Amino acid sequence: MRIVLIHQDLFFQGGQYVVAKLANGLARRGHEVHVVVSKVHADIAAAHPEAKPFALDESVAFHVLPFRRAMYNVLPLAVLLRKLNADVVLPNAGHYNQCAVLAKVVSTLSVPLVYVEHNFTGGQLSRLSRFCLKRDAKIVCVSDGVARSVRGATKLPSSRVSRIYNPILDDEFERRRAEEPSSNRLGKGHPFTVVAAGALCSRKGFSCLIEAFRIFHEKVQDSQLLIFGRGEEAAALQRQINDSGLEDAAHLEGFTDNLPANLAHADVFVLSSREETFGVVLVEALACGLKVVSTDAPFGPREILQGGRFGQLVPVDAPQAMADALKQRIEKLKEQGGDALQRRVYNIDSEIDRIENNLGFLANSKNADILMKEFENKIRRLKAQKAEILNEIKLSAKSTENTDNQ
Repeated sequence: MRIVLIHQDLFFQGGQYVVAKLANGLARRGHEVHVVVSKVHADIAAAHPEAKPFALDESVAFHVLPFRRAMYNVLPLAVLLRKLNADVVLPNAGHYNQCAVLAKVVSTLSVPLVYVEHNFTGGQLSRLSRFCLKRDAKIVCVSDGVARSVRGATKLPSSRVSRIYNPILDDEFERRRAEEPSSNRLGKGHPFTVVAAGALCSRKGFSCLIEAFRIFHEKVQDSQLLIFGRGEEAAALQRQINDSGLEDAAHLEGFTDNLPANLAHADVFVLSSREETFGVVLVEALACGLKVVSTDAPFGPREILQGGRFGQLVPVDAPQAMADALKQRIEKLKEQGGDALQRRVYNIDSEIDRIENNLGFLANSKNADILMKEFENKIRRLKAQKAEILNEIKLSAKSTENTDNQ
């Protein structure tokens, strides 16, 4: 199949990481894969030359749209889709889901869209969102919670909305976690280490984590907090660390291109998000054998941790509860190994199997749609020919009648 995946960019965050994983996994299955990004990708690369986008295999074709804003890219994307003549298109970000739907309308193509929904947690949808959601052949959600929210907001049947978890774990993940950590604060002889990762923004709740660690650190002096990631709240979080007297114990490590290697050398992972529709890094931490503390944010953590079976859930924005959970995790470290994980659930092969099954059905439906349109066009041509013949018969009969009257 010729498959097109669309995202704003391929830098830094979980959604972008998953798109790269999915593109590579599909390409290794023999599909012709194209990844389309916006000018945001090029701007990030120019502004941060030291940063590396998530890697694509050489067999994956890469396209950059000319504008930053999704709606400005509707026409360029329509032109590209007509050129590529894809079997299936998978937009993977909210604005680009809408952009892809509009581009399909503009291009007049019959290509099926798989509208991949990562972030919807409920609430009112705009008229444009409702229009776009109801036009697509299939809506794939990254968690059961997101799927319930989409069905509730759109009133679409279950046959139109499905859940496929993000594909994460593969041989490459195992290779990367076996490497040396990028942080010099990890390794042999390090203190008890609490680690977190994600974009440094309000939604990730790192201010709550720093306060929880302050409470925890008062009781467990031989401990450190490492936060991996970058974002607009870096300066504010560093001020909070300084004001809390944690300069020597809590550290903003910046972005790392090999998070699994760092996770593998830590003791406890904390996810402090206020909203987390899946939680890629949560799966990675569990796969590295870490004990886990997570907020019970909608919707991913509760699903991934199976209600607390694989890690401890605490309320959102509750630093005291988080600090208490960290203390309990120390006791758990005396047990052998980290929290268990059903690795097969998030294995890249099993999830791509499910994706391929959906895409194969849609590609067949595209072909059926094309055949049906060709059939309808043939019927219209036959009807037109029939009308012409009948008209000729009428004219001939009228001519004969006039001759007889003479």
